[in-house]
Amino acid sequence: MSNLGDMKRLLPSLILILSGLWLGSHIATGLIGAPAMFRLVDEGVLTSASAGTAAGALFHGQMLLSQIMLVLLAATISAARHGFAPRARTALTVALIVAALLVLAEVLWITPQIHHLREILREEFGSVAAAPKDFPARRTFGMLHGLSMLRALGEMICAATVAIAGAVGRREN
Repeated sequence: MSNLGDMKRLLPSLILILSGLWLGSHIATGLIGAPAMFRLVDEGVLTSASAGTAAGALFHGQMLLSQIMLVLLAATISAARHGFAPRARTALTVALIVAALLVLAEVLWITPQIHHLREILREEFGSVAAAPKDFPARRTFGMLHGLSMLRALGEMICAATVAIAGAVGRREN
């Protein structure tokens, strides 16, 4: 790669790699890792509290990776923007903005509320699982957990959109 033009031709491939890592991190964490933790609860290997703590650590790591991927993808897409057809540029931009808003909602609102409710339930009942299902804090915890999973699904859709738009939206020169 001797000149800037050669480097710019690599940018769409970099977008595909980064978005694939981003989407893959969600799949590894939410569809494989966390469910495996809770299967260990069913098998008596882990307690519900320890599985929740381990899954929380997985999701925390994935959220950090999402933030890094968003920054790297935004920089890469910005550098490669002229190499994409207008609709692809729009799809890439909208997907990144929506994903950034979803990540901000998780980091600034959903996760802090979940941690707060988890502490309340642990103090009151020893664990989230031990709290009665109709206890208000447990119901709110469940609602926020569901909202967090829905948010993750939205982020996965954004990652897939970036991958697809980056792969098929290249402008022919």
